[in-house]
Parts: sequence; structure tokens; C-alpha cells
Amino acid sequence: MGLRASVLIGYLVLAIALAASAQQPTPAQPQTSQTPPGTPVIKSQVRVVLLDSVVTDKKGNYIRDLTAKDFKVWEDNKEQQITSFSRADDPAAPDYSEKKYMVLFFDTSVRDFLNQVMVRQEAEKFIDANVASNRQIAVVDFGSALRVTQNFTSDAARLKKAVEDLSGSSSIPMSGMNELDAVHALRFALTALARSLSTVPGRKTLVMFSRGFPLPPNIAPDLLSEVQAAIEECNKANVAIYPIDQRALIAPNSQLGRTSSGVAPNSQPGRSSSGVLPPPVTPSTNQQVLDQFAAETGGFVIMNTNDILGGLEKIGKEQSQYYVLGYTPSESPEGSCHTLKVRVDRSGTIVRSRSEYCNVRPRDLLAGSTAEKRMESQASADLSGNIPGSMEIPFFYISPNTARVNLALEFPSDSVKFEKGKGKMHAEINILGIAYRPDNAIAARFSDTVNLSFADQQAVDNFFKAPFHYENQIEISSGQYVFKVVFSSGNESFGKLEKPLNIDPYNGNQFALSGLALSNQARRVPEPESGSNFALLDQTRLIAHGMEITPSATNRFKASEGAAIYAEVYEPLLAAPNPPHIGIRVMVRDRKSGEKKVDISVPNADFSIQKGSLVVRLGLQLPMTSLTPGQYQLQLGAADSAGHASDYRVSDFEIE
Repeated sequence: MGLRASVLIGYLVLAIALAASAQQPTPAQPQTSQTPPGTPVIKSQVRVVLLDSVVTDKKGNYIRDLTAKDFKVWEDNKEQQITSFSRADDPAAPDYSEKKYMVLFFDTSVRDFLNQVMVRQEAEKFIDANVASNRQIAVVDFGSALRVTQNFTSDAARLKKAVEDLSGSSSIPMSGMNELDAVHALRFALTALARSLSTVPGRKTLVMFSRGFPLPPNIAPDLLSEVQAAIEECNKANVAIYPIDQRALIAPNSQLGRTSSGVAPNSQPGRSSSGVLPPPVTPSTNQQVLDQFAAETGGFVIMNTNDILGGLEKIGKEQSQYYVLGYTPSESPEGSCHTLKVRVDRSGTIVRSRSEYCNVRPRDLLAGSTAEKRMESQASADLSGNIPGSMEIPFFYISPNTARVNLALEFPSDSVKFEKGKGKMHAEINILGIAYRPDNAIAARFSDTVNLSFADQQAVDNFFKAPFHYENQIEISSGQYVFKVVFSSGNESFGKLEKPLNIDPYNGNQFALSGLALSNQARRVPEPESGSNFALLDQTRLIAHGMEITPSATNRFKASEGAAIYAEVYEPLLAAPNPPHIGIRVMVRDRKSGEKKVDISVPNADFSIQKGSLVVRLGLQLPMTSLTPGQYQLQLGAADSAGHASDYRVSDFEIE
């Protein structure tokens, strides 16, 4: 029996009532989609390369009126067809309001107290002027070891405290290391940072405060390979490096060279903390690595200036001053790297972009291992696993024709095999996920290993009391796929699950609706805490009005516990002077009979709109109070008062 207009949907946790009405525009009726073909054989992987390009005139002014037709892209000197195009500062772009990430990377490996004080003071001014809810900054110290002193946050006080506390007093001076060791340490640091940022879509900015890294006149091949390896990792993760050469920044009587007390250290501007004049600047040696990092990742170098703040402001502005070009690369061996070149057909333009991309399996921890090969065979063969499980794979658009798929997987924990070693109980769970196209090509994949360690058998028995829950995320282009997951725990038993995954085309300028994530777990989002490891970012979380939901892998709920719906509406007209209202419609049908049990139209969900964002994040209570135990289908649609409507999104669920 359908619900009348007086029935309310409770807003997730906050219990905000939504008035229901049938008079406002509602989405079209649901449309079903066909399941893609069955078990495929692996052919090849299909990828999309997203190439961020900054375009300026010869005076450094950004050029903002270019279209896709103005660009040409070459991979290994072969011109490519541009398949997607957007501008980062275009309010109609889907990622316009998404967070921008910047890392302030302080090289404290050289004892250069005076310059470090000046740099920290200017960095604190930059933080005050540039942090915002959609502009997150992290602080990293590269001394004798890489250390995250403040994880990503928009809290200016925390960031300034982290910068203020930086000190090179415990660092190993670069002069005490040979050139290879110094560059190797830098490569390790950049690799760790890049990998921690690799799961985040879009362009990331790394501001490197450094004196450079000395290279001998006759550069050894090992040094060049270390530098290139660091550049490759940054290019894989789409991290642009902006070095600020902090040598020779102090001018006599300059206020920049003074401490917060207004007195320069040792009362002698231009001297180090030991009172010894710094060595002369030699850009041909120390600066060479900084130049290479910037040139090959799409950044630029700030040097020979006392205006550090001005340089930082220029870097900050560039976070939204770029174009995003997409193309499908040619097939190539895994692990191979390819040169990239971008040109604009307009005279007087200068283009900066990363110089290469590498054909690597993203987030594929089992790559090349015996376990991966075995699981690939299990995924592609016409075999059924002997471990039961459940999974859900809702998707959310992150850019034109590109979506993030949130995998939630669950299976019996007593299928995990533990072994005793060194006084503890250990287990290893291997997981492989593959999205197959209808032509059997692999569109996206991941592999992962979860390591478990417990003190004793009692702890293992407690682990067995609840199902094992696992989450991961992958990016994929619009299209129709079959998504398969294989999982095992070091024995002959394995689980295998598959589902159709259909992602509609999306140009970034249209009204659209994401997939649906259901959940019976929600919590308030804590403030980001500072960290002491390399993990700068967690996976993208499903958050609405300060509440985070954990996607369910089973979509089975008890009538007494309640459940939530998370979805995203993409509305480019929210950038207009008079934006439209957003309406939603929620229906529940009996899965067997098709009978409609719930039908609620909500003409105004504007309270879910965040200022400055074109993405409306919905957190709704699944209407279960009038439903008896059974199997149901949830249908959610969205529309705006300007006459645009989305297709319905559908998700099955059960009530116990």
C-alpha cells in the first residue's frame, strides 16, 4: 500500500522531516537495463588517461577560453583523439567544488636555520589566506626521515602550528651524505607521498621548499635513474611539483629574514645558525633536480626572489587554472612508460603538463604474483567459488564519463585460515576485483592483501563471530560491465561474486544522479587528526551533513534497526544566479509481485545543498516502518524545478 503525502522520510540521523507532495516535478518512471554477457576471457585492459594542462601566454597570464579543438595530444609522438575535455575552474565541471589538495613539503635535511625561519613565516601567511573547506593542506617534514606533521585539514591553526614546530635540529645534514644517498632519500620520500595520493582523483599540488640536491659535474647513471623514478611515481599519481629554491633568499635588513621577535638570528642576516656564511648559489648543480621535477610533472620553480609569499600565491592560484584532457591510450605492455606532449593551436601560448604516463595496474598489490595468476584464472573461468559472500557496487561520478565505484564485500569470517607463528595467529586474505567490458576487455581492476594478526586463539574466535567486511574503490569510465570479485585465504577454498555494473554516459554539464549506497551504520565525522605516517588520505568517504555512512555489502536489514540511503545529485545549474530547487522521489516495490509499497515525492531537498558545490549529497532514511519482512526494490529519482530529471537508480534490499 502506498504512503500518503503526510508520511515523512527521516533525514539520516539528524531527523530532518521532508514534506511530501505530488504536485512538483518528479523523475520519469524507472527503466531496467540488461545484464552484460556472461563469463568472459581476458583480452586486454582498456584505460583512460586524464592529462591536466596549464596554458599561459608568454607573460604568465592564464588562458581560459580554449576548447577541446584547440588542443593536440601526442603519446610517443603519435597523435591521440581527445575523448573528454573540461576546465578546472568551470562551475559546470563536476569536480569544480571537489576538494583541492596541496602538500607543503619542507626539506629540513640541511641545517639552514635562517632561511627556514623565513620560509615558515611566509608559509603561515599563505595558510591564513588560502585554506578553505574545499582547499585542504598537509604539512610534511623531510629531514632524516619523512614525517607527516599535519594531515590534510582546512584548520589554519593546526597547519600553522605544524609549520611553526618544524625544525632541522635533528636532521642529518645533506653535506654528510653522498649525492646518491641524498637523491635516493628524496626519491623514497616522493614515492611514499605519491602513492598515498594516488587514489585521489584530480591534480594534486606538492610545494617543495628546498635548497636543491647536489649533482656532480659528470652525473652518474644511478643518480639519473633515482630522479626519473621519483618523477614517474608523481606522474602516475598526477602530482605536480612546485619547488621553491630557498637559497639566497635573504637580503640585508629584509624583514623576511627576521624571526617572530623581529631580531634576525645571530644579528647577522645572511648567515646560518652557526654564524658561517652560506655557500655560494650554484644553480647548475643544486637546482638541476628541482628544475627537472617541475618541468616533467607540470609545475614550475620559484627561485632568486625574496617574495616567497608571492610565489606561494601563484602556486595556489594554479590549483584551479588548468584543463583536463582525456584520451584512450594505445595497448602497451604493463609497466611501460610513454612520453606525452600537449600543444595548443594558438600562437604565443605556453603549455605545462606532465611529461609521461606509465601503464601500470592501479592499486594492484598482487601484480605478477602466483596468487594473482590463480585468481585471474578463477575470475575468467566458468567456475563457482565455495565460499559464500555478498557485495554491492554503487558508483559516483567524479568527472566527465568517469565514476568511482565503491565496493563493499562481506563473507563468513570463519573461512579465513589462520596459522600460528612467533606466538601470534596470522592470516592473509587476497582479493581481486575486475570489471569486464562486453567485448571481454578489462576496463578496471584492483588486487589487495589484508593481513590479520591476533594475540591468541580467543581473539581469533571473537573475530569469527561477525562476517568479514571489506571496502575498496576503483575509477572507471562510463559503460556496461560485469564486475567480478575473487577472494581467498591461502588455501584451496575461494569465493567468487559477480554483478552487472552499468554507468550512464555523463558529460559533466547535465543533471544526473549517482548510484545508491544503503547502510545500517552511520557515525559523525571526526576532525582530521595529524599523522605520523605516509598515509595522507583515506578513501573518499560517503558523507552527508557531517554524517558518514558505511556501505552495506548485503543490503539485508532488521526492521527494528533502520537503514540509510546515500546518493549524489549533480546539478550544474546550482552555479546560476537563481538556482532551481531539487526534488526527489522514493519508491519501494515488492520484488516478486512488483506491487508498489512506498511512493514519496519530496519537492524541495534544498537543505542538502552545500554552498559553492554542484554536488548535492543526500542522506535519507530508508522507509521501512510500513514494510513487513520480505524482499524489496528501492527506486530513487531526482528532478529540478527547471524541468530536468534523472533516470531512476535501483537497489534491491531485504527486511528480516
